Amino acid sequence: MQWLTLISVGLFASFLSISMCVAVQPPDDGKLRVCVVESRGVYRKTPKFCPLLEAKSNIECVIGVDRLDCVRRIHKGTAHFGVLTSEDLVAARWASVEILVASELRSHESHFEYEIVAVVDNNANIHTVHDLRGARLCHPGYGLGNHWTEVLANYFEAAMVSKTCDPEMTVTEDRIASTAKYFGPSCKAGPWVPDPKQDRILKNRYPSLCEMCYEPDSCDQTDKHWGRRGALYCLTSGGGNVAWARLDDVRSHFGFSGIPAQSNPSDFSYLCPDGHLQPLNASQPCVWVAKPWPVVAARRTHAAQSAASGHWTQSRRAR
Repeated sequence: MQWLTLISVGLFASFLSISMCVAVQPPDDGKLRVCVVESRGVYRKTPKFCPLLEAKSNIECVIGVDRLDCVRRIHKGTAHFGVLTSEDLVAARWASVEILVASELRSHESHFEYEIVAVVDNNANIHTVHDLRGARLCHPGYGLGNHWTEVLANYFEAAMVSKTCDPEMTVTEDRIASTAKYFGPSCKAGPWVPDPKQDRILKNRYPSLCEMCYEPDSCDQTDKHWGRRGALYCLTSGGGNVAWARLDDVRSHFGFSGIPAQSNPSDFSYLCPDGHLQPLNASQPCVWVAKPWPVVAARRTHAAQSAASGHWTQSRRAR
């Protein structure tokens, strides 16, 4: 259960950060304040949507650095509600921040925003999870934003790979080193760490994790085997043995969602957490982990007012 330890450490740090805030509520001017997290570059939307929201409603935007900053602002009373993830709610709970869930933000009728599966090549001689040592891993990589959180990205390896706990390594490098030692040549493209110089040092130090990428020397977000569909192309046409992928992408890639299949589904199987295999046409595929829907969460004093405002679409677009 090392994955649980990984999550716990991150959330405990969040707990310490949130719990240091002093709740100083500003005067109530009758406006509802939604905390939104601004995206970067061409994805910046608050300059467009926040003025529209403020002009047509009693809601005004408060810009947060990240979602945990929004938790802090809701706790302090400088914001009344915001869009949060399940991890944010756990951190808030640990910090004794009283936040109520007003509603879920769903774009389809599934119970979860998405589910993640492991798919193996039937010719790879992988019959249980114990056969994964030395396998060629195809991973979506990093830098996908909301489509792929770090906790979900690292879940598969955290569940399978023991860490060395080398005191000479950072926690991040220890995870990377353990993954490189456990799996064979693999592809995990994209930024492993935020600093480009350190990212290049780590990729030079553990080149096997870029070896299955289409361009191993760059191993970045432009790679053909990077991203949600890139991991599946790595598996089906790039020589991989196992892919970590979203269930909806797997169904699309193998022709189960109404578009032509990119590869023959009978050549591949789901690898289940309990060790057995399932055909890709299974009606209830075995899922390793699922991402809950984001929620609209509010201060107790403003929960009913937030739920009645009916502006979740604008709030989410500005998020």
